[in-house]
Amino acid sequence: MLKRVITFFILQFSFLTLHAQTVIDEVVWVVGDEAILRSDIEVTRIQSAMEGMKWKGNPDCAIPEQLAVQKLFLHQAAIDSIDKDVTEADIQSQLDARINYMIEQIGSREKLEEYRKQSLTQIKQSMHDDLRDQMLIQRMKQ
Repeated sequence: MLKRVITFFILQFSFLTLHAQTVIDEVVWVVGDEAILRSDIEVTRIQSAMEGMKWKGNPDCAIPEQLAVQKLFLHQAAIDSIDKDVTEADIQSQLDARINYMIEQIGSREKLEEYRKQSLTQIKQSMHDDLRDQMLIQRMKQ
């Protein structure tokens, strides 16, 4: 009898585990070939809160709109071949300047790595693509 009860619970647990679905991320908008994900919106919300930025109106609407406009600029930059105007040297130069500014603000490289919980190389890697996109958007606006 005990064996049947244990088997029953194991089967029930297995059934629930197999059929439980977890949403990892969700596509909110698609602009060109680029998707705007729920996680993109949340990251933007958290970063803006950390920087003390206030949103006009509902952030759930304003943030996706802002991201969509950025994606439109990036899409148009690719069409107009402006993406070739932003070189890796330009990106690295801007990246170094931003990292140096962050180090000045926080006090030392070690404190920055401790605060971000990443090595300097990881920080640069995480900032690289966003910085490239920002530079493309600026060039497109010009």
